[in-house]
Amino acid sequence: MPLNPYNDAVGPMAKCVRDVAMAIDRVAGSDPEDAATVDADSHISGSFAEGLENATLKGRRIGVLRQRFVGVTGEHEVADEMERVIKEFEAAGATVFDVTIPDYDAKFQAARGSAPGALKAAWMAYLSRGAKADDNVITIEELLKLRKLAPGECEAIRNRTKTCTAGNGLRRSNAQIYRRP
Repeated sequence: MPLNPYNDAVGPMAKCVRDVAMAIDRVAGSDPEDAATVDADSHISGSFAEGLENATLKGRRIGVLRQRFVGVTGEHEVADEMERVIKEFEAAGATVFDVTIPDYDAKFQAARGSAPGALKAAWMAYLSRGAKADDNVITIEELLKLRKLAPGECEAIRNRTKTCTAGNGLRRSNAQIYRRP
């Protein structure tokens, strides 16, 4: 399922760095169904998995943005897991430091509405993928009525697919989130 194409990015998840690197080696590059990747092939040189045998975290600096560890859902499992990973980084010789962005939560919430209707349009394109003109395609509203999602997710999806900021409000939101110091 697509996320908001203007605010979200997805990627592989795995048990270890090598598995992620191998997955990225297989999926990196342009995708004819994703216009944002049109010149991705020009940025690839070599393999992400190559060189991991001799890789080390010793002496590396890793910035951590704890402000997003507990997201809008309030779930703490991700935060707990990230704290465990930070300890592993430190044990492997990395220097871990906190990174903060002033007013990040407000900027993030403002930017969530930076593409009115984009999430709904992306989901409808996904749900209708491969359908013929006379096929009955399920809508997001119909999908939500099935009550097959985790508790609380239906309301979150309804909120995320609402029409949001546009026009001057959109420009102000984008300017705030992308402002360079």
